[in-house]
Order: sequence, then structure tokens, then C-alpha cells
Amino acid sequence: MSTLKKLSEKEDKLKGLKNILEDYDSAIVALSGGVDSSFLLAACSEFMEKGKLLAATSRSDIHPDEEIETAGEIAKGLGVKWRKIGTNVLEQEKFTSNPESRCYFCKLDLFRNLRKLAGKEGYQEILDGSTKDDEKNHRPGQKAAEELDVKSPLRQAGLGKEKIRDLAEKIGLPNWDRPSGACLATRFPYGEKIEPAELQKLEDAEATLKDLGLEGFRLRVHDAGKLARLEIGKDQFGEVIQNGEKIVSLLEKADFTYVTLDLEGYRPAGSNLKEVNNE
Repeated sequence: MSTLKKLSEKEDKLKGLKNILEDYDSAIVALSGGVDSSFLLAACSEFMEKGKLLAATSRSDIHPDEEIETAGEIAKGLGVKWRKIGTNVLEQEKFTSNPESRCYFCKLDLFRNLRKLAGKEGYQEILDGSTKDDEKNHRPGQKAAEELDVKSPLRQAGLGKEKIRDLAEKIGLPNWDRPSGACLATRFPYGEKIEPAELQKLEDAEATLKDLGLEGFRLRVHDAGKLARLEIGKDQFGEVIQNGEKIVSLLEKADFTYVTLDLEGYRPAGSNLKEVNNE
């Protein structure tokens, strides 16, 4: 018996997830490369027929290449077919103008493409990795999921992020301890236009900071790409200060004029705090 099946005999919420998935004949799983959608895919591959599964990952400049590569590796490791799905959100003014509903338009574009693919290739369901915890947060993309009948089995089973990470570790998912990620568009305050060149500049800058050993951070961009605000856990402040001159030099080479450390530390959606938007 597999680890997941053994766990489902002891874990009520996991048993609930098993029952939910076993009711699906076939599905496309929206796989971001993060731990939540990776765990969902692992559960689907265990409780559904692998031949009736497809993992699909959005391919766009708003998603770091590293996350797309991770998604492909996860799908391959689980023995599930994987496909990259192109999106055109950066051609849509309603997205690039960066309104508070930005995530709605992004998810709508992705889910529409997945729904077309499902109809063409005969998949019954589209599944995403939303969790119980996501109900507490500002999630405009959930509206798009509801409009296109995208199911969220993890949330339906009452599984939160901490529990999912624990289960992901137990079944040996390689990204179980990977810090939560988010698309690059979240680094810009609402209302600040999203440009492809700025996205690439940001992705390169964050990759440079990761090479220094920093993790679990966000590099928030302000003032039309001139100011970089580093949000990182307070436990890494000492490392940031120790490497301060190097970080400033690297980010100045990336064409940032000002480099700052946010003394409040990392917090989700930190680019969209009201105080920041009113700067």
C-alpha cells in the first residue's frame, strides 16, 4: 500500500480528499510548481487513473522560469503527462494596468484555455490547488474558478497549507519545504503598469539574490522600476546587512536606482498594502 493510501486511513481530511478525487473520471490539474498544486497532483495520481490525468502549467513572463521547470519535474516524477499552456495576459490592458482584480483576469485567461483543452481532449474536470487557508485572503482569481467550474479539492476537503506541507514531506515531494511563491506581477503595487521588460528585470534580480543564499523573500518594485524594496524574514536581516554592499551593487547593476530593506519583514501581498499604494 502506498504512503498516501496508508495516511488516508488515519487522516480524516485526507480520506475526504481521496473520496472527492475518486468521484472524478478524468481531470486537468493546474500545476504551478508550488507545494499545494504539487500535492494535489500527487493525490490525483494516487487516487485516480494516471492515464486520465494531465498536469498543465501556465507559460508566461509573469511566471519565473524556475517555477515552470519545477512543475515539469514534479509531473515527471509522478509519472503524469505535463503540458505548458501559453497565455496572453500581457497583451491585455485590463491586466497590465494592474487593477485590484488583476488576478481575476490572469486566472480567467488560464482557465478558459484549460476548459478549451478539456473539451478538445475529453477531460471531465479542471482542478486547482486552492486551499482552506485561501478563503481568508484576497483571491480575485477564485471568481474566475467559479465562473468556469474549476474545482478546488484541497479546499473542499478542508486542507490548509500547513497540513499540506506536512503531508507533502511525508510522501517525499521534493518541493515540500519550498517557500511559497507568487507570480511576478504581485511585486508591483496595484495601479503601477506591468511591463514585460520590468518583469524580466525583476526575475533576474530575484535570481541574483537567491544565488546569495537568500530565500523566502519578495523584491517589491516601486516608482516605475526605480526603487527595489526587499521584503524578507526578520531572521535573515543579519545576512542581508552583512551582504548589504553586494546586494546594493547587484541591484544597481540591474538598473534599480534605490535599494531598501523593509523593516517589517516579509508578509504576503506586501506590495498591495494601502500604505504602499498611497506613497
